[in-house]
Amino acid sequence: MQVMCLIRDSMSNRSFNTKSKPAVPKDSPKRQYQRSPVFISGHWIASMSYNHIMVDPVSILQKWEGGHSTTVLCVGVGTDGLLVSGAEKGALTLWNDEGVNLGQLKLVGEDDVTCVTFSPLAANKVYVSHGENVSLLDTRFLKNVLACYHISEDEINCLSVNETDSFLAAADDLGAVKILDLSCGKIRCSLHRHSNICSSVAFLHNRPQSLVSCGLDMQVMLWSLQKTHPLWVLNMQELNDKKQSQQQNSSQLFNPPLVHTVSVADCGNSIIISCTVINPHLEPVPVIQYIRQNVPPDIKSEPDMAVQHVTKRMEKDGNADAITLDGGDIYEAGLINYNLHPIIAEDYGENDANCYYAVAVVKKGTGFSFKELKGKKSCHTGLGKSAGWNVPIGALISNGLLAWNGTSEETIESAVSRFFSASCVPGAEKELYPKLCQLCKKNCVRSHDEPYYDYEGAFQCLKDGKGDVAFVKHLTVQGADKDEYELLCEDGTRKPINEYKSCFFARIPAHAVVTRKDADLADKIWTYLEEARQKFPNLFKSSYYGGKNLMFKDSTVKLVKAPENMNSFFYLGAKYTSVIRSLTKTSDQKESRSTHGTIKWCYISHYEKNKCDAWSIASADDQGNAKIDCVKGESVEDCVGMIMRKEADAVTMDGGYIFSAGACGLVPVMSEVYEGSYYAVAVVRKDSGLTWETLKGKKSCHTAFGRTAGWNIPMGIIAKDVGDCSFMNYFTKSCAPGADKNSNLCSLCRGSGLDPENKCSASGSEIYYGYSGAFRCLAEGAGDVAFVKQTTIPENTDGRNPADWAKNLKSSDFMLLCYNGQQKTAAPNDYANCNLAQTAAHAVMTRPESRNDVVRFLKEQQEKFGKNGSEKESFQMFKSETKDLLFKDSTICLSEIPPDQNYKNFLSEEYYNAILGLKKCSHTAGINAIF
Repeated sequence: MQVMCLIRDSMSNRSFNTKSKPAVPKDSPKRQYQRSPVFISGHWIASMSYNHIMVDPVSILQKWEGGHSTTVLCVGVGTDGLLVSGAEKGALTLWNDEGVNLGQLKLVGEDDVTCVTFSPLAANKVYVSHGENVSLLDTRFLKNVLACYHISEDEINCLSVNETDSFLAAADDLGAVKILDLSCGKIRCSLHRHSNICSSVAFLHNRPQSLVSCGLDMQVMLWSLQKTHPLWVLNMQELNDKKQSQQQNSSQLFNPPLVHTVSVADCGNSIIISCTVINPHLEPVPVIQYIRQNVPPDIKSEPDMAVQHVTKRMEKDGNADAITLDGGDIYEAGLINYNLHPIIAEDYGENDANCYYAVAVVKKGTGFSFKELKGKKSCHTGLGKSAGWNVPIGALISNGLLAWNGTSEETIESAVSRFFSASCVPGAEKELYPKLCQLCKKNCVRSHDEPYYDYEGAFQCLKDGKGDVAFVKHLTVQGADKDEYELLCEDGTRKPINEYKSCFFARIPAHAVVTRKDADLADKIWTYLEEARQKFPNLFKSSYYGGKNLMFKDSTVKLVKAPENMNSFFYLGAKYTSVIRSLTKTSDQKESRSTHGTIKWCYISHYEKNKCDAWSIASADDQGNAKIDCVKGESVEDCVGMIMRKEADAVTMDGGYIFSAGACGLVPVMSEVYEGSYYAVAVVRKDSGLTWETLKGKKSCHTAFGRTAGWNIPMGIIAKDVGDCSFMNYFTKSCAPGADKNSNLCSLCRGSGLDPENKCSASGSEIYYGYSGAFRCLAEGAGDVAFVKQTTIPENTDGRNPADWAKNLKSSDFMLLCYNGQQKTAAPNDYANCNLAQTAAHAVMTRPESRNDVVRFLKEQQEKFGKNGSEKESFQMFKSETKDLLFKDSTICLSEIPPDQNYKNFLSEEYYNAILGLKKCSHTAGINAIF
């Protein structure tokens, strides 16, 4: 007797495949087998026959008819009472739990539908396998296929979606299990160990990166997505042989135990196997115990698996509110499918602060550079560790030194084996990657049983002369050893150990508490933790609870609250996110540029969109391929986050934003060039009688919170004059777009008049935003003083601005306030002698790895559309419909910023220190990941 289908508990959604194949050669003619399996969901039992479904609500047998004209092959059961049945020739039918036919669909190609499974998190999403493809459907709009993925080169037999809805597994006739990353629609890896047809696959519960597969080779295999070979194999032939030996009648014939279906108990510790024997085989496989005993420690606790499960529940279900994560998990949690953000950072005190630095240590006098590491011998702290593996290997990839096309072609371990001549990577699989364990002293395990494990071990590997380079953290080399060793820098130079802040791969941030994007919830969590810290002085000590680093790292001294607009990519920094991203790519993943080589430019207002769209049209080549794509950000800060996530490539920003973006890891690549210097000025009405000394208690208009001329320079001066952080209340009312909407800094702002949410937003949706907006705030009488640049008055008066609010303004009605000069006020044209400071120009910011692409693109574009461009009649980069869209209108050209000039050098030391002084007055100033 052949068991065709298995029953699981009634609370989980499931799919049932009636297809069963004998182990016959592939060129043998296909035979049809009678299908009559049974499944259960809640109180409903269904039996599938040739062209109808039998359903029995516990005792009363029903037959659902009218849904199919061909043989029914599979049924998927959802959590909301819906069922989808699949049949031959691509036929699908949607049913409710009363047997009512709700809709039908015929898939293109008419391949037999072999499996149907519902998403575990979205009740309306259904995955359907047909032939070599998997289609994604929505039960609400069954006629439309949302996506179709070509997954296999042969027929797919079974599907399984993990409980976080992040990966789909497909078992096929080639004996492979293909893993589809649902966040990007790309194949993550192929698990190919079955020697015959792979008939079934199932993800484990509560372990969304572990799965079990079975096949007609009589094998059942346990997998982790972090490995390319099975963790455990159950040979049903051996079990069958034992069974035969126990039979009294030795002449009795037995069918071979071809395995057709596998299912996993909700506890995750047992599986049930259906094969060609009398009864289904229940195998009490101690999965978790096996993993703990046999899998290297980097996978043992499987933090990424548990974290993915928790973070998905936090975002989708609200079943959890907060979790503390390390850098790699913060990156995962910030992706769109989780969309969580850090709200609180751990602080490790003055010595360690909120981060540590990943560095490469070498012996002095060895003569090679970072760019010459290929063929050298390497020492690593452990497989999967940040400073010893993820960051340096990511740096090799992002710098183009290590060629790797992604996980769908080969593992990263294989690529590293090709790059270094020999290594010690504790935790690597010695049998699969012998070169990665060649230098290890003992057994290459990821524990202190291996003498070269962890920071001290990797450094000892270097000291013993086994390796040429050790990848460790900046604090590893101490004492007299500092005189014998030095650091390899990414720019090809070497530096002393103590100069790690200018010679490191990435700054690895502190662990952080993440939650959903809910300001009220974040405040509650912060308040709760502050109260808990007061009541429980040992909150950050785990020894009392029998472990280490429980909930928080034991080295935590205090917690620091993050700014409200913080996201994962701001927190981690561009450099760290870049190296993590480089280790998770597939061969089909591209950089942010499209196949036509476009640059994604971030805009933040309706008018900027219009200009960007015109630029995109003008830049198109003869085949109609645009050179620029326009992507919308809600604010400049939002654009920074989008660039870090590779959702955008570039944006122009002023010095204040350059400071924040630079601290997050972006780099300035092109600077705007103007006819004269750029000055920050304070403007008042001529008849106001105000001077700089009498501004306290007045009302102020700012271009935006954190911008150079509109905020950083004037408020930096006031902060210095006041001598403490009380400068935030220097003015009674203000409009500083981007500030806290509930504070007096937004009390003068008006928004757009269309949506209250736009009030005080740092974008064109706030009419008092930007230079012209701040001046309008003054001109309309809302404020007493406006902080702008020296060209703002002439650009908006004497008929130069046709807008209703500006067309009748006269420059003679305004004057400048002087600071630290003999004169108190001056005419608008005397800005050279009456200003607050000379400032840095605006600059284009991008990711470090995109620098060359953006510079090349902008040089090409300004040759065509610059002030003297060859095609300036069709479009002008430095001219706007309103004011300063994408670039400042006063820009003459863009000039390349030297690659060795970072954002600090670009801003000048004085301006950088002024902004730093302002930041120190923020309650979030302790978060070094931002500042």
